[in-house]
Amino acid sequence: MRRLFGLCLLFIATVLPWSEVDAAGVTLSFSPNQGQYLTDSTFDVSLVLNTNGQAINALEVYVSYPADKLQIVSPTTGNSFISIWIAGPSYSNSDGTATFSGGLPTPGITTSAGIISTVKFRAKASGRAVVTYQTKSKILANDVSGTSLPITFGQAVINISNAPPAGPIVSSTSHEDPGKWYADRTFLASWEAVGSEYSYLFDQFPTTTPDETAETTTTAITEAIQEDGQWYFHIRARKNEVWGATTHFVLRVDTTPPAKFTIQADTLAIRSGERGIFSFVTTDSGSGVDYYEVRVMNQSGDSSEATTFIEATSPYQLPQPYQ
Repeated sequence: MRRLFGLCLLFIATVLPWSEVDAAGVTLSFSPNQGQYLTDSTFDVSLVLNTNGQAINALEVYVSYPADKLQIVSPTTGNSFISIWIAGPSYSNSDGTATFSGGLPTPGITTSAGIISTVKFRAKASGRAVVTYQTKSKILANDVSGTSLPITFGQAVINISNAPPAGPIVSSTSHEDPGKWYADRTFLASWEAVGSEYSYLFDQFPTTTPDETAETTTTAITEAIQEDGQWYFHIRARKNEVWGATTHFVLRVDTTPPAKFTIQADTLAIRSGERGIFSFVTTDSGSGVDYYEVRVMNQSGDSSEATTFIEATSPYQLPQPYQ
């Protein structure tokens, strides 16, 4: 109270004690006065003054908020009509209170939507949080007596919901690269812990969302894939009773070998004593043919003289020793 008296001495010639007189009231409100936010998100709320047609030149405003639901990140004064602050806006996140004390020289200000300060809040926990003005707040008229004007107080109602968890980051030791095909129908997967329980499913559609029935509380599974093809592992987590986003992990399974095929020899070249040339081709209905490997043995079948399997293309010409 004494601090505000000191500020008023700058603006009026004669200062009388705080007094409530028969004067039109002012209105303190918040903008926005309601909102829906997620936990850990931040949002701005402005303290707004409507002087209802009369000039004011000083104020001391007290704000309360539930400290278990909200915390102030920072109050800002850049867009405030207050030009002289007794002390910068102050706040206590442990008490859930904030104070704004300041004013401006004569002739003061007449405004229908003057911003005192814009406060950035962080949503701490789910539930309903009501931001209010304390009744000890004061607004002074710009007159010779520093009239304390009646105030109508508004409030801001903030509804906070738990933020849904992000989709888990999935990795696999059995099907590590989603771009490759694997001849293994046992899928081993693990994921980071982002929730308390998880819903998942396998299918052959890339964007399926699992239902809201938990299959596991662990962070790893072993699953048998029933048939070859391109499959998707879909998983989502639940945290604080809220289901989150879905992760889609692709795995490609092909356990069926390529179709049998016949090797065609260029008999004319062989009869003429040239190096033999062989042609071959096959198909694979699953992953397709990646490459061929050949192995050359002498006529006797002596394994000691056989080469190892090497990658080759068709047509394939025998190496020099086998011409």
